[in-house]
Amino acid sequence: DGAGAGGVGRAESVAREVLRLGAAGRHEAILAVLGDPVVPGCRTAVARKAFLRISLLIHPDKLPGFADATKAFQLLVAAFDRFGGAVPAPAAVTKGSRRVPIARSNVDCYRTEILCPRCHEPWGRSAEGNPDYFYNFMMEGVRCFSCSTCLCTFGCLSAVHKCPLCHGTFEYSPDMYHSKVLCGNRGCDKRFGFLMYHATEQALNKAREAIREDFERQRRVEEAKQGRAARAARRGGAIDPALEEKRFAMGLADTCPRCGLVLEDFEDGEQLRHLRLCMDKAAHAAHRAREKQCAQATAAAEATSKAQRSVASGAVWHLAGARPEQLWMLDIEELRRRCKQEGLSTKGKREELIRRMADRLRSRGAPR
Repeated sequence: DGAGAGGVGRAESVAREVLRLGAAGRHEAILAVLGDPVVPGCRTAVARKAFLRISLLIHPDKLPGFADATKAFQLLVAAFDRFGGAVPAPAAVTKGSRRVPIARSNVDCYRTEILCPRCHEPWGRSAEGNPDYFYNFMMEGVRCFSCSTCLCTFGCLSAVHKCPLCHGTFEYSPDMYHSKVLCGNRGCDKRFGFLMYHATEQALNKAREAIREDFERQRRVEEAKQGRAARAARRGGAIDPALEEKRFAMGLADTCPRCGLVLEDFEDGEQLRHLRLCMDKAAHAAHRAREKQCAQATAAAEATSKAQRSVASGAVWHLAGARPEQLWMLDIEELRRRCKQEGLSTKGKREELIRRMADRLRSRGAPR
């Protein structure tokens, strides 16, 4: 703890050591100033723990009388970036009766351009009325937003992201938000980061509550949709081509199951007459190819949507406090991913994964 003259003196000594190591170019040694075993090749979790311990000591809010506190903190952030880890979401320090968020450095960071995946119009313009820190929520995968032009709802995984340096598009995932990255486009070889906006604790609390309620509502809707789809699959089974042709001939469907022709305005018996004459094999093959392409596009869109929901579940859990009793917020894919990160078994049902993760979190001192 940095409280008291002795604590401040120790914190200033640590900050001076960080400055000395930074000036000497020994960035890899900065994360080890408190004795943590941070060496090349060690686990990211070890480096992250060291980063948090040091940041709680030398954050500028903890050292208001030390002129170079901001510089020391930025060197610490840069050292963690060089290590290759992602700077964790801001923690908080106590300043009087207030909790002050610890913000990471925005050096070489940009507010990258985000485009709607449907109409490719830019998201986040001032005319939309969203506060700047909604950019944080989008990039961390905390929530999805609606395009003001075409009303498409999308998140960071399905959005189109443009490099701030070469303006080419690049693949983005929330794991990249607190890191310096390369876009991968030809000729663009400079790393860049993503801007993190400041938000007051009051605004964050309000946003957390709104996001949690929205997440729970969407989760209920999704579970109901999956239940209906499962019941329909059990009732219907595989599509029978002969039955589809019979439905079309009886006038119960407007689209020919062979060639895909749509008969909107028709007389009685027109579907049956069409089926008797529908013998063009090339048209049949083209219709099957279109259906296959449509099914693939639908499956890809559902996979992206599922990945977005999985990322959102992790981000919302973290935003809500990352407590063991809140692990129900994580879907099974996110639970497996986090169990794998912790070296735990990823086998079993969702309840078993939750129990393993809860035991691991509580073994670190997380409240029950």
